[in-house]
Amino acid sequence: MAFVDTINSLKKKMLQNSLERSITVASSNNTFTIDPNKAALFLVNVSANSTIAVSTLNSDYLSTGAVFSILLTLGSDSYTVSWPNNIKWADGEAPELSYKNLVTFTKFDSSSDWVGGSIVVDDTFPSA
Repeated sequence: MAFVDTINSLKKKMLQNSLERSITVASSNNTFTIDPNKAALFLVNVSANSTIAVSTLNSDYLSTGAVFSILLTLGSDSYTVSWPNNIKWADGEAPELSYKNLVTFTKFDSSSDWVGGSIVVDDTFPSA
């Protein structure tokens, strides 16, 4: 258990450092556009049913891969989030979201696909 606590503590510190360089994404007609060329962490506060869109990755990153995360906060458990079709979820389907979620996407090659995974975080987790 101490090992898990240490790992969680390190994750929180890493996220706190990332928050200092994060981008808060504003909604346009309930669509949040994420540009992974600009940052590695995006803060999204959902206040209605919404869509996440992901901008095309610059060719500079296609040979090395890329990672970005979204700290996603839902204003209500009843809100839904739609994701792009080119996200391949770790469990085969989009995660069920809770109040606060850390959703991470990884690109391993030059395809347009991202691999996504999500964890639920609690209020002790750093936020903007």
